[in-house]
Amino acid sequence: MTKRGGTELITVGPYTYIRHPIYFGILLSIIGIGLINSPYWYIVLIVVAAFFIYSATAEEEAMLKKFPKAYRDYIEKTKLLIPFIL
Repeated sequence: MTKRGGTELITVGPYTYIRHPIYFGILLSIIGIGLINSPYWYIVLIVVAAFFIYSATAEEEAMLKKFPKAYRDYIEKTKLLIPFIL
């Protein structure tokens, strides 16, 4: 996560449903690669998913410090990584 000045909380577009759409896109890509190439890619999927959950948790702590009320409200309306599930 890169820290920059003048940031704002974005809650539109893909962020309407999940808080980390980039991570979701990467995980979806790995699933697709696994379907086309080899089931061994699912080992990569598990490792990357674990890292993303760890990373997302750290990012969320920083976001809660930066936008205490707004981000807490946002958490209640959205999922972490997978729309409508997690």
